[in-house]
Amino acid sequence: MTRKQAAANALGLQRAEGLEPSPEHEALAARWVAGEIDSEQFKQLNLEQVRQRLACSANRARQSAGDYTESGP
Repeated sequence: MTRKQAAANALGLQRAEGLEPSPEHEALAARWVAGEIDSEQFKQLNLEQVRQRLACSANRARQSAGDYTESGP
């Protein structure tokens, strides 16, 4: 299986689960397909993207909770 086929299969599986990859992930996958980065680099960079998204989500949740408690119900 080529990298292009593997990326297309992974994208299809994500969409079948009702998920949509971020533009950042699509750009990273394109770099992997083009051979700019190897599989290990792809995994590491992908994990970093996930960590950043989770951190941003957690910060937004904390901010929303703070907004709610400051303004009251």
